[in-house]
Amino acid sequence: MSATNFSSAKALKKLYAVSTFILLTAIGTSAFAYSSSCRLDWLGNWVCSYGTGGYTTTTTQDWLGNDVTTDRYGNRMSCRFDWLGNYVCH
Repeated sequence: MSATNFSSAKALKKLYAVSTFILLTAIGTSAFAYSSSCRLDWLGNWVCSYGTGGYTTTTTQDWLGNDVTTDRYGNRMSCRFDWLGNYVCH
C-alpha cells in the first residue's frame, strides 16, 4: 500500500498555475506588441499605426518645440515640458 504524496500534487498545481499565467501573459503581450507599430518618416515625424482598423497618429514638432499629435480623424493634442520638467499635454 502506498500513500498519496500531497506535497507533489500541490507542487504540480502551483506549477500549472504559474505556467498558465506565463503563457497568458506572453500571448497578451505578443498580441499587444503586434497591434501597434511606429516609424520615423523622412521629415522626422513619428507615424504610428494601431491594429487592423487603419487608425493612425502622426506626431510633429511645432515652431515652439511642442510635440503635436494628430490622428486620422483630425483630433489634435499638444504636449510640452513645463518649467518643473513634467510632460504636459492638452
